Amino acid sequence: MHGRYPCCWAALGSGKNETCARRGFRLGRRARPVLESARTRTESRGAHQRTDYPDRNDDEFLAHSLAYRSEDGAPRIEFKPVTVTKWPPGERVYGRKTSDA
Repeated sequence: MHGRYPCCWAALGSGKNETCARRGFRLGRRARPVLESARTRTESRGAHQRTDYPDRNDDEFLAHSLAYRSEDGAPRIEFKPVTVTKWPPGERVYGRKTSDA
């Protein structure tokens, strides 16, 4: 964002406004990999809900999302499989009755 909006930095001067602006730019750098990871996950899981992919996809996305910065600055998302040890994942129904009830 800094390279995209250089005039903002020049107009800020110094003091509290500049500190707030720098924090905002850092927040933007951190938000981009989170958004890219969410876009890459073509499923719904827990708080990550997509209307175009309403179901879980354990075959592809029972995994940790790992974000890396590419040489061009764009986020690169990879997935590391989850090792299930004690409790296997299950569907969260949030008050809906299941077919077993």
